[in-house]
Parts: sequence; structure tokens; C-alpha cells
Amino acid sequence: MPEFANSGESWMLTAPGTRSMTLRSLLEDGYLGANTLPVLKMKIVLMYLLGKGVWQFYDSGLMADEWTKDNVEFMFEQRLEEGEWTIGVFLNQPLIPAPSCPSPPQQSDAKKSSYTIFPKIRQLGIMLLEVVIGREIDNYKGADPSTRGKPGGLKDLWEARQLYEHWSGKNDWPNAELVVKAIGNCLDDHQFLPKSRDKNNPDFSVRSVLYEKVVRHLEGALTVNYAVSDPSHLSLAPLFKHRELAKRSPRGLAHKMERPSTWNHTASQRHQQASSSPTESPVSTASPIESHSDTWFSELDKLSELLRARPGERDTKYDQRKVKIAVIDTGVSEEKAGVAYKDFVDGEDSKIQQGSGHGTDIVELIDSCIEESSLYVARVFDGEGLANERTPDLVAEAIRWAQEMEVDIIVLALGFSHAHDGIRRAISDAVHRDILIFSAAGNYGSTMKVAFPARLPDVMCIFSTTPGNKPSREINPPARDMDANFAIIGEIVKILDDGSPPRRLQGTSIATAVAAGFAASLLDFSRQLVYRRKQREYGTPDLKSREAMRAVFRELSSGYKHEGYHCVLPWQLLNQIPKDGDREVRRQELCGLLNGWLR
Repeated sequence: MPEFANSGESWMLTAPGTRSMTLRSLLEDGYLGANTLPVLKMKIVLMYLLGKGVWQFYDSGLMADEWTKDNVEFMFEQRLEEGEWTIGVFLNQPLIPAPSCPSPPQQSDAKKSSYTIFPKIRQLGIMLLEVVIGREIDNYKGADPSTRGKPGGLKDLWEARQLYEHWSGKNDWPNAELVVKAIGNCLDDHQFLPKSRDKNNPDFSVRSVLYEKVVRHLEGALTVNYAVSDPSHLSLAPLFKHRELAKRSPRGLAHKMERPSTWNHTASQRHQQASSSPTESPVSTASPIESHSDTWFSELDKLSELLRARPGERDTKYDQRKVKIAVIDTGVSEEKAGVAYKDFVDGEDSKIQQGSGHGTDIVELIDSCIEESSLYVARVFDGEGLANERTPDLVAEAIRWAQEMEVDIIVLALGFSHAHDGIRRAISDAVHRDILIFSAAGNYGSTMKVAFPARLPDVMCIFSTTPGNKPSREINPPARDMDANFAIIGEIVKILDDGSPPRRLQGTSIATAVAAGFAASLLDFSRQLVYRRKQREYGTPDLKSREAMRAVFRELSSGYKHEGYHCVLPWQLLNQIPKDGDREVRRQELCGLLNGWLR
């Protein structure tokens, strides 16, 4: 059995005052959620270091307790990159939780727990699994928050094994069998017992079995994928660069209107302050967290392609019922041809204005989710995107105009601190006409409650998530107790401008546009012949109703309820039908699934 040479190059002891991030923080912020090639490389290196570190220190006084995501940390390291000093987090530099007074070496941790034979090994397996899936086990399927930060117990172990069974059968990792074996052996720690308790053969120590059943496989994954057995020979990009915090500035937050702010690489300090004009420089390259956001939309595109009607899948009734969406905002770019436009500020309907550009961004995001729809844009904010005493009245007028246009969906990516009777009555009338209304929850974090009109019971109130499908803590208002708090991606969302570099936006306004666009694509699918036939068979209600759409959103957030928020993952639809095979069969399966949820 080889020894762990040069361990000091990879593992450091925690020093007082060291600025660092825990593994939990990296998981919560979605840094390990993507499975792009750079992130996969980081994950494999990190798993190797975790496994080899536990093996090295297993019987030493430096490992008195289990290592968990709450006590394994990563230091902010300063490195010179392209002539500029950068402070970043590098996954090949973890810090171990060492006690100030190491205890004497221990031969085994076998009697420390009644629910597992070797808790240190079991906890290693949980950490490895968390790195693999990019999320925390204790937030899996609504785990009890009272257990947060504790090493775990039967509940953690049961959830880990359930999730392991699911992942091991469905993953696209390169040479996955090596990682699968390592994690599976840790979670089934009873198999360490026969050899570790064989007192007649000193070679069969826990460490020797740990190396054979875990570390060897992780070392193999490193060797097979990257042709090295020592990660110090690999170059890794930082998980994120702290230097870019200073460059971040908002796109703007206008008076009472919830405006999206611009994102620049880092997931830390996400909540932005108010501004009235764009000041952000475009980002030229995508960081891992930005790639994760792009992957989110790539998965959505796969679902959208299946929902979208091809020429041979259309009929006359479908062609006559195009989904109509009203966006009540700052206006829209005149380049958006074919958009019906109504100016409630100046009354100049023939002169299309986009004001601050917020409305154009909302329209762009909706267009990215549904290929064919009829858009109706109402301008209710002035050129700077600012509200005044007239604005609530104009919003109410615009909602009534949208009703006259017989729209299916109204998008209110805006919010006010105080209620307004005119808006309330207009929304009530719209809901009675089976118009779906999506509204932004607000961007002020825990300092303010859900904005109006999002807090009305008839409205689909939308919160924001990270690309890792976790609630945006520094953006979202507190979750409400009385209803479903639907959240969808609203951070690091890419907007493409013609002739300009892409921008990254965030905010519940952005999440509202994504949610409305996705809902529109579902509504479009429900009007196609294949769905109408299945609907008649099941006798289910129209998907256009608020209750029906909420039922679908609840199903798509099943297993992803975090801190009171129901985090919607649209492509869960694809996970419940055959991945391959005939397109028509898959579409029929999709129809059956949706109608089954509505029965």
C-alpha cells in the first residue's frame, strides 16, 4: 500500500483568521452543479484529495471526528494570472479541520455510532456524493433543517443511499464506474468490518481496506481521465475569482420597479444597490458558474424542442390558437418586429420606445423559451424606467388592455411596496377570464416582504434561484407560509444583444420572464393535436387555468424545496419519459404525464 507522499502540497491546517469558504458554501452557491469538462476535472481532483486525505489521517490524532462539508474549507489563494494578482478559490488546496490539541492515534472509529460501523468512512461517502451531484444531501427532498451542520445520522445515510442508487444508474461521467465503486463502498461501510476486525492479520487494517476499496478507485479515475496519479501535476482554474467583486455594478433598480442587476462572474454578494443606468462592462469569458447557467438553458432547450410543434404535427385549430403574452414594462426595442405595442405614458403608440431596456430584456427571455407566440407590450414606465404617482394607474389600465387583446399570459416583472385597488381589481377580472399572471417577488432580500401585486393569491409569484436550483438568498424576499413559493433561475442569465457582447442579468424580474416563457411553451404544447387527444381521454382541465399551471409547477419542484421555496426544474419532465426513441412516442408519454398530474 503506497504512502501519501508530499501531503503538505495539497492539504493545509486551518489557521485562525484564514479567509476561506466551506464545501457547503460552494455547493449551496451552485459552483459544483455544472458537469462541464473544467468542473468535472475539479470534482475528480477534489474527490481524490478527500479520499486520500481521510485515508492518510484516519488513525491519526488530526482526525478526531468526521470530515464534513461544514468543516472542510478552501482558502482564498493569491496567484499571479496574466500579469494581475488574483484572489480565488482553488479546489486542489483544501484545508482540513485539525484540533488544536491532537488526540492520540485511534485504531478505529467503529464504536462511535450506533447507526453506522465506520462514521468517518460513511461521511466521506456522503461528501463524495455531494461533490458528484453538486448539492447538499441534507437539502435533498426537504430534509429536516434542524440537522443542518451536524455530521448526520440514519436519515442522512438513507438519503445518501437513495440518491446514490439514482445517480449510479443515470450519469454521463467519463469512466464513471470507478467513482461509483468508491462512493458505494463508503456508503456500505459494513464491508470494512471483517478485515478491520481480523486481529490475527495486522495487514488487514481499516486503512488498508480503505485504500483498496476507495482510494485506489479514485486514483484510477484521476489516472484514466487525466493520465496522472498526482493532482499537483494538473493545472486547475480557480473556481471563481474574488478580484471581480470590485468590478460588479448593477444595471439599475428603478424606484418601485424591480429591475434586474448585471452579473459579473461571482456568486458572492449578489444583492445589488440602486442605480439608474447601466455601468457594467461586458464579460468576455464564461466562468464555471456562468457555464452552469448556460447548461441550465441548454437543458431547457432540449425540452422546448420536444414541446415545439413541427410542420407535420400542426393542424388548423392549433395554428389559430397561438399563445398570446402581454409584457407590461418599460417598452420594447423597435427592432422587435411583429410586437403589438401600446404606450400608456405618452400615448404615442406609433413611436416604439424601450426606455431603460428592461422590457426588451424580458421579451428576449420569453422569446428564448417559446418560438411561436404573439407578444403584446405595454409601456407604463418613463424613459429611465422610473415609477411616479401615475404608474400604478397605468399598470391597471395596461392589464385591462391586455384583457381586451385576449391574451393568455400577463407578465408583470415589476413590483410596488404598497397595494393599489385599481391593479387588484384589474387582476381579479383577468383571472376570472383564465388569464395567467406572473409577477416578480422583489429584489430586496429579507429586508422587505413580497412586492405587490406578486403577493396577491391569484398571481403566480416568482422568486429567483441560482443555476444550481437553490434559492437566491440575497435577492428573494422571505418565503411565505400560505402558498407555494415558486422559484426558477434568475441569476447569471445570459442576454444576447445584436452586435454586442452578451450580458449577464439577475433578479426576480429575470426569473419571472423565464417562468412565464416556460409556462407559455407548456400552454402551446397543450394546444397541439397530440395533447388535445390525450386531454379528452383523461378528461383533465385546460392547462391555462391557474390551478392547473400551479399543479405542474409543484410537480416540477418536487424534491427541490429549499428553505420554503419550491425550486422549479423544467426538464424533470424529460427525466420521467424515455430518453431515446421515436419522437411521437416521447411526445405522447409527455402528454400522459402532464394529464396525469392534472387528474
